[in-house]
Amino acid sequence: MAEVSNLSNSKNTSSINFAEILKLLDDLPKADMESTKTTQKHESKKAEFVGSLGRLDEIISWLSIWQGKYPPTIDHPRICIFAGNHGVTDQGITQYSSNMTAKMVQDCISGGSPVNQLAVLADADLRVYEMALEQPTQDFTQGPAMTEEECARAIAYGMLAVEDNIDLLVLGEMGVGNETSASAMCCVLLSENIEDWFGNKKQEKSTNSVNTLEAIRAGIEVNKPLIRDPLNVLRCLGGQEIAAEVGAIIAARIARMPVLLDGFVSTAAALVLHRINPELILHCCISHLSPIPPHSIVLNALGKRPLLELGISMGGAVGASVAINLIRASIACRTIVTDNN
Repeated sequence: MAEVSNLSNSKNTSSINFAEILKLLDDLPKADMESTKTTQKHESKKAEFVGSLGRLDEIISWLSIWQGKYPPTIDHPRICIFAGNHGVTDQGITQYSSNMTAKMVQDCISGGSPVNQLAVLADADLRVYEMALEQPTQDFTQGPAMTEEECARAIAYGMLAVEDNIDLLVLGEMGVGNETSASAMCCVLLSENIEDWFGNKKQEKSTNSVNTLEAIRAGIEVNKPLIRDPLNVLRCLGGQEIAAEVGAIIAARIARMPVLLDGFVSTAAALVLHRINPELILHCCISHLSPIPPHSIVLNALGKRPLLELGISMGGAVGASVAINLIRASIACRTIVTDNN
């Protein structure tokens, strides 16, 4: 079972604007360098183990820096799934209607989603946040998906997911059409050719794929006068669930909390902050590589390597939830090494 919250019923999101968000980003906590020194001290105790655990050692260092302790712990992980609907689905970009988002949320609430089983396996708290599913974003081919107020409110709502007792924040999302929004955002943020996001142009494409390409092209063109900075790219082409993930990443950074991102859409949320300042996502780790081509392009731009490559194409934090126990494995291996020396 998963706990659920709804933006429509939230009374805790006070009015905020982009200027206030940018001001907040100017003075965020840095990494705990004392923990880095402690980590290096422990890892140098026995030379034959230095570097022998490969990327498991990288995970330990990342966790120690942002938790501010060695060895790090994963005792209270929280999986947060933000769910939102997109007006651009009116353009025939998918075979599913926006009602499917509500069904996915309900499956998760009732315990019938894969992430429910993975949360139990990882002993993780699971929360679902409905981003006013009855009020989809506007169709971005006609103009901005959100007003500044709507986007800022979604960011503020996402910040509420971060609480003091969490030692690992795991972020994912649900939403029919969100890959299209994420692709449009990333095209602009990375100045990429739209065609590059859909593989080989010579391949036969489905109607949905052609419609998606045209929708992205139209959305970028109609919003061109407004998409002059990363937050406005988010509001013009993104979704409420993506904005909420941006907020959660910000709040986690304020709390010096490590963040494990799911797949392509959550990586697109991180890219918004990276384009404001690359240091804003140093506390984030990518859990897995999505099979859609744009994900690897974005990861290269971020300079980040995913922990896993399992061909998982579904969202809902499934890939990230699998990675939680990989992170625990790295802690177990390093603890054994250091305790015996």
